[in-house]
Amino acid sequence: MKTHQGKNRRGALATALMVGFALIATLGGCSKPATETVVGLTFIPNIQFAAFYNADSQGWYVENSGLTIRHHGSSEGLFTALTSGQEQFVVAGGDEILQARSQGIDVVAVGTYYRQYPAVIIVPE
Repeated sequence: MKTHQGKNRRGALATALMVGFALIATLGGCSKPATETVVGLTFIPNIQFAAFYNADSQGWYVENSGLTIRHHGSSEGLFTALTSGQEQFVVAGGDEILQARSQGIDVVAVGTYYRQYPAVIIVPE
């Protein structure tokens, strides 16, 4: 069997690190940030957010950086906290963004989480 999981994990980790460092750099230089930056992770904790969990466990989202990662939970809408100002970023797919825009929610994509969509079909050779 062949899979591309290693590449996808590295790509997701690189993206999460890039987003995390960009946010920290944006907030950097302040002993206390003027605002807190909250990144929303959709639904329940799972493997797709492994890069965020790893970065957090390694201390890359340092205390006093103003960066917080939060899960929405299954009863919260994907963009609810973003539109109410409780979050500044949310991890979502392009299809979800298009659906939100069609409902009048003014959201834009600022980066991609995967270089290649990680869903694969695994079959015997």
